[in-house]
Amino acid sequence: MKEQSHLFLLIGCIVLSPLALSKDVNISMNEFCPYHCTDSKGKWDKDYPGYVYEIYDEIYSSAGYEFKATRYPFFRGMQSTYEGIVDAISGPIKIESDLEMKIKIRQNENTGYIYSKLIYSKEPISLYHSSCFFGRRDMEWKYKGIQSLFPYRMAVVKDFDYGVELNNYIEVEASKNNTHRVQLMFGNDIPVRHFKMLSRRRVDLVLADLQVGLYTIKKMEKEKQLKNDSMKLLGCTEQGRRHLYVGFSPERPKESRLLAQVFDQGINRLRSSGRLKLILDKYGLSDWAL
Repeated sequence: MKEQSHLFLLIGCIVLSPLALSKDVNISMNEFCPYHCTDSKGKWDKDYPGYVYEIYDEIYSSAGYEFKATRYPFFRGMQSTYEGIVDAISGPIKIESDLEMKIKIRQNENTGYIYSKLIYSKEPISLYHSSCFFGRRDMEWKYKGIQSLFPYRMAVVKDFDYGVELNNYIEVEASKNNTHRVQLMFGNDIPVRHFKMLSRRRVDLVLADLQVGLYTIKKMEKEKQLKNDSMKLLGCTEQGRRHLYVGFSPERPKESRLLAQVFDQGINRLRSSGRLKLILDKYGLSDWAL
């Protein structure tokens, strides 16, 4: 009888454990359309929540999880993932060298070290091209090295990765508080805020991810926040091309490794079945692996 009591107690503990009661996966995402998209009220867009959002939803829902997305600015998401408040963060890069790690920590001493602590997916969630320049339609300019930026005010995201050359330039100018060359911004809705600044001639250039820039311009034109054909892509450098991954919390390593495995298997399944192509087609995009 005593053994039966112990057995019932053990079963009860298993049934009442958080993992048994819930198979939620909560991923932190910032407003970064077309990766993750919100509506005018700041909620995830019902029709176009972002192609990365839809990929996560498809993968984890089909694996029996209840997928949740928490909207945090990127670096709050990094901290929350590290502390285990959320299960993962969408879109960090993988640090490839000690030098790059030192630069990340120098850029943001509060969260830079977290890159080395996360448990990453093996498969990327996307390819981004962060070092692309956007300007007004009447601007005739091409990037020809750092000196070609000197006469212009450029809007950038604080602590964002643009490649070594541009990172160094931004860091130096920001350390001097030189807003005549670099204007840093952080928080939510940054792409929209950047292009509003550009349209009002408060800056001359916006440095942004290629997909984000093009998508934001198209959306703002549709919503009459920008005049049609008033903005254009001025060119990109090759340094800012990096794969983005899913970074899982080190607070629960066993669960995080499982969630990473579910993602890796799921993205390969979506790709082989043709479902990934359908999601990307909806946003006018192509598979980063092809």
